[in-house]
Amino acid sequence: MKSSLFTSAAALVALAAPAAAQSVQAELAALRAKVDAQQTAIEELKGADKGRFVLSAGKGIELKFTGQINQGVLFTDDGENSDVFFVENDNSSTRLNITGTGQISDDLSAGTVFEVEIESNSTAEVNQNNTNTSATFKERKLEFFLASKTLGKLSVGQGDMASNATSESDLSGTTVVGYSAVEDLAGGIFFTNDANGALTTVKVGQAFDNFDGLSRQDRVRYDSPTFSGVTLSASIGDGNLDFGSGAPDSDDEIWDVAARYAGEIGSVKIDSAVAYATSDESDHQFSGSASLLHLPTGLSLTAAYAERDISGRDPVFYYVKLGWQTKDLSSWGKTAFAVDFAQNDDILALNDEAQSYGIFAVQTIDRINSELYAGVRSYEYSAPGAAFNDVTALLAGARIRF
Repeated sequence: MKSSLFTSAAALVALAAPAAAQSVQAELAALRAKVDAQQTAIEELKGADKGRFVLSAGKGIELKFTGQINQGVLFTDDGENSDVFFVENDNSSTRLNITGTGQISDDLSAGTVFEVEIESNSTAEVNQNNTNTSATFKERKLEFFLASKTLGKLSVGQGDMASNATSESDLSGTTVVGYSAVEDLAGGIFFTNDANGALTTVKVGQAFDNFDGLSRQDRVRYDSPTFSGVTLSASIGDGNLDFGSGAPDSDDEIWDVAARYAGEIGSVKIDSAVAYATSDESDHQFSGSASLLHLPTGLSLTAAYAERDISGRDPVFYYVKLGWQTKDLSSWGKTAFAVDFAQNDDILALNDEAQSYGIFAVQTIDRINSELYAGVRSYEYSAPGAAFNDVTALLAGARIRF
């Protein structure tokens, strides 16, 4: 009898053992996946913190130093001749930023931003007549701010106007080499005459413009607290500004308003902006953009539109971009690909037209917070009574952040 019981028990154990082993293996696999996910999150946090050097600058003040170097090689073909340039990528120039912050109370903080830009052989400047341009050093941001969690943020000095970057929302992961400011990749290159092959006076950078707000100016700017992902902004200042109706006037009074939304709806990440800007010359412009990223697949769609109302003509800008990004192709980090199309109408003259097509690839290197990139873009321009050859440009390089 005992022998029979032992035999039955042994049989039951033998039957249960595979199921138990499978259950343990499943639990181990689930635990391993959690550990991998946590390790990935840790690495991402480390990557986000790369290059940030923080020190105390005095009682209650901390300084954060950040910056980047962005260099590449530009190949161009103007329909007649090919050239090679060793360049600074004007999409995202070499720069240094020093930000100081201090806490006044639980609700109120104050800070300063000092940011300068250094460009040597910028893609916006090199051309068929000049392959080696002088280095430029200029200020980008020189401002102080007061920030309240409940009341919003007030910024004074040179910095972004409220409308700046409102036509540049982009979640594709490829903006370092291609975004709505399509002229940045090869803006200094001259178009050639289709009839005789001679260089014209029209540069790529003149034929394209994404009308991106009022850029950086000396101004006062207010940003509201963010409610459900929405932030409202307004600014007023004096700027050396020209919307196309005449020579820039350093005494222009300019002002703008903007609204931005950033957040997630379901599995879709959204970044969007819209703005209205004007000057005391009665010229004004509207700009807006939106970018959607489907998180599970990495697919993205970006679109932008802008228009100006100036004397004699109403230039417009259209932009659309399709992208895909994934972390499965490289252990270094995210790999992103994109194609885009842009069009300007009436930008230099009534009834002229400019079009650009681009294709891009960017490889992120998380451990050093940097990117390798390459992009190819074509530029087409036509105007009444004139014919121009297309320009093709290829830019390859790296942006190293610190």
